[in-house]
Amino acid sequence: MAAVLSILMPVLGEPLSVGSLTLWAIVVTLVAIVTLYSNNYGLIADPRLRGGRFASVALWVSAIAIMALGVYSIVQVFSD
Repeated sequence: MAAVLSILMPVLGEPLSVGSLTLWAIVVTLVAIVTLYSNNYGLIADPRLRGGRFASVALWVSAIAIMALGVYSIVQVFSD
């Protein structure tokens, strides 16, 4: 998602630049966290999983971080 936003709306520098990717990765991560904590997401709203809120948020944040690092690595490989 961060890479798509960086290409469509580069904020800091060129599309897929480190600055633009970093900013969009942070924005996407914050939006995901806010969505999860607002209880407007089906997984968190499920009463059977109420106690697993922290684990669910940690899972989503780590998944987004891994995707951001993957995109960053790809950009580094092709920018050389």
